[in-house]
Amino acid sequence: MTHFYTDAMVRFLQYEIPQQIPTATTTSIHPDFYWQTANCVENYHFQLATDNQFTQIVTDSMTLDTTIWQPNLQPNTTYFWRVAKEDFVGDLYWSDTLNFTTGDIYTASMEMESLLIYEDSAIVHITIDSIFTLPISIYC
Repeated sequence: MTHFYTDAMVRFLQYEIPQQIPTATTTSIHPDFYWQTANCVENYHFQLATDNQFTQIVTDSMTLDTTIWQPNLQPNTTYFWRVAKEDFVGDLYWSDTLNFTTGDIYTASMEMESLLIYEDSAIVHITIDSIFTLPISIYC
């Protein structure tokens, strides 16, 4: 009976690693990382590096969630990432390593020579699609 339990445990450990949900091959400098839930997890261990051997670590963090957001990566840079489940005794079981390359940074500016304002009202709608907040100044 012990032999059966050992075989079952080996299969469990082999297949119960986090399965990553791949990001696009080219992405923004503020990507989200996702992976599927694994069983018997105390924590997930997320690593992001600029080399596939993980000697140049950018982020090394623990989380209970199956997603993590990474702000302010360098543009036009290839990154490698992996995630491990940590079990109740502290053992880590690593996923495969995936990679992606960040794209260019785009900037935009806008200037107005003049703005015609009537006495009764002035409404200016400005929409900026972004993943972070930018200060906007309007001078009248």
